[in-house]
Amino acid sequence: MRLIYPMLLGVSLLAQPGQQQYVPSGKPGSIDGTAIDRVTQAPVRKATITITNLMGNYSFAGVTDSQGKFHIDNADPGRYIVQNVTAQGYWYERPRQPENQFTVNEEEHVTGIKVELEPYSVISGKVTNEDGEPMRDVSIQTFSYNYVRGVKRVGSSGSVNTDDRGEFRLIDLRPGRYLIRAWLRAENSSAFVNVTQPSASPHINFPETGYAYTFYPNVNDPAQATLVRIAPGTTTPGIDFQLRSVPVFHIRGKVTKTQEDFRSNITATDCSHGDSANRDVSYNAPTDYEGAFDLSGLAAGTYCLTTGGGRRNATAFARRTVTITDRSVTDVELVPQPTQPVTGVVTTADQSPVPPRMRLNFQPIENQGNYGAAVNDGKFEIDGMQPGTYQVIVSGLMPNTYLKSIQFGSQEVPTGNVAIGPEGGQISLLIGTDAGILAGTVQTESGDPAASAEITVVPDDALAQRADLVKTGSTDAKGSFQVRGLAPGTYRVYAWEDQDLRGLPSLPDFRKEFSGYAASVVINPSATANVQVKSIPAKETQPVKERF
Repeated sequence: MRLIYPMLLGVSLLAQPGQQQYVPSGKPGSIDGTAIDRVTQAPVRKATITITNLMGNYSFAGVTDSQGKFHIDNADPGRYIVQNVTAQGYWYERPRQPENQFTVNEEEHVTGIKVELEPYSVISGKVTNEDGEPMRDVSIQTFSYNYVRGVKRVGSSGSVNTDDRGEFRLIDLRPGRYLIRAWLRAENSSAFVNVTQPSASPHINFPETGYAYTFYPNVNDPAQATLVRIAPGTTTPGIDFQLRSVPVFHIRGKVTKTQEDFRSNITATDCSHGDSANRDVSYNAPTDYEGAFDLSGLAAGTYCLTTGGGRRNATAFARRTVTITDRSVTDVELVPQPTQPVTGVVTTADQSPVPPRMRLNFQPIENQGNYGAAVNDGKFEIDGMQPGTYQVIVSGLMPNTYLKSIQFGSQEVPTGNVAIGPEGGQISLLIGTDAGILAGTVQTESGDPAASAEITVVPDDALAQRADLVKTGSTDAKGSFQVRGLAPGTYRVYAWEDQDLRGLPSLPDFRKEFSGYAASVVINPSATANVQVKSIPAKETQPVKERF
C-alpha cells in the first residue's frame, strides 16, 4: 500500500487572509480503504483518493495499488469526507452527506472505507460519403438534454474527429441518452470550392458543395433523431453515418456603420429547427472597413445573424434571421442598435444590509450562456446585453432569505423572467428576510425510509410562475430532509426515487403526471413546517421521462 501524499494537498502552510494557520496534530491517525468499479465490483488501481475535513481547510490523499487498496498516514483527528477521486476510465460522484462522512480519532487506524467509481462508456462508428468512401476530419459530437428551472438546455458532452479510415471512438462518456451529430465544415471538404467572386473564376463550372450536419441515424432534423442510450462501462459500436453532399451558399451583405471605426465579426448560427443542439454550428466572417461581409459554406436553412451581441462592453449589436432556399442571399443589411447598460438596485425587506457575496446571473431563455454581475453596496450594472428574455438567478443569499420580488422599470415581473431591450433599463430586486424551513420524511411504497430520494418543493399559489423559487433537496439514510430559504406560501412536495431525472421535476408538465404523489404544505413566515411524503418509484418515472 503506497502513500502518495503525507502532506497537505492544495493548502499552503501559511494561513490565508481570514483563515487560521494549519498546525499538524501531534496524534494523527491513519486510514485504509479500497476503490472498486461500481458495476463489476473489481478493484480500481492507480486511483488517487482525496479526503477533506468538513471545514474544508485541509486535505490528505493516497493512491490505490493493484488490489485497489489505499493507505493514508498522518491524518489529523477530525471528521472527513472522500472529496474527490481521479482514475483513468472512471468518474466519481460523491455520495450525499452524511453517508459519506467518517471520523478519525487521535492515533486511530480507520479501516473499511469503500469508494465506488463509475466506469465511463464509449461509442464508436464510421462515417462515409454517398459513395461509401471513408471521410476523415468529420466532427462527431454528443449532446444531452437537461432541464434547468423549467427550460430545456442542450449541452455538449464530448467530441472527436474521424481518422483517415473514417472511424471514430468517443471515450469518457457518462451513462445516459445522447443525441449524436456528424458535421464536416464545407471548407474542410475536398468537394468545397469557395467561389467568392464568380466572375474572377470563369473556369469553375460547378456549384459549391459541402455536407449538411447529420444526426444519428442519418437525419438532418434533430427532432427526428434517435437518442442513443449508453449503459455504464460499455462500448456501443455501430454508430455509423453516411453524409451526402449538398449545395452550399453565401450570405452577403453589409453592416451599417454606427461610428467611423466600427468593424465587427458576423456570426450565423443555425436556427432552422428551433433546437439549440445546432446553435454551436456557427459560421463567421469579418466585415471590411466599409462594413461588407461574406459568409460562405452554408447549406439551405434558416440562420440567425448577429454582430456585436455577446461581447462584454459591446456598444452596439444587430440581429436578423435569413433563410436560404436554393441560392445565395445577397444585400442583407444589418443595422446595429446602440446598447445601454442594465443597472439595478437590491434592497432587503427589513432594511438589513445586502449579503456581501451576493451575485446575479441573467440566463437567456432562448440561448445558452449568461451575463453575471456582483452586487456592490446594493447596486449592480451589466453592459452589452443582447436583447432577450432572461431568468434572474440570485446566489450568495443567506439561508433565511429569498428573492421576494422583481421590478423592471415601473413594472412588476411576476414570472421572474425579464424582457430586456436594447434600451437597457433598471431592475429592482427585493430580498425577503422571512424565509421558512421545510422538514420532512420520505417513505417508500413498503413504508421503509427512502434514502437518497430527490426532493422537489414547488410553489402552488401566486408564486407558481416563479421557476427560481422551486427548491430541491435530498434525503439522508433515514429518509429525512430539510429545505431552507422558502418564500412564505403554499407548496407541493415531491420525492423521487429516480436520481437521474435531468432536471425534469422543474417542468410543470412532467410533475403533472405525478400529482397524486405530491404532498401539500403551507410555509409560514420565519417558521418551520413538517411534511411526510411517499416516494415516486423509478418504475413510474422511467416511461414518462422517455417522452421528454
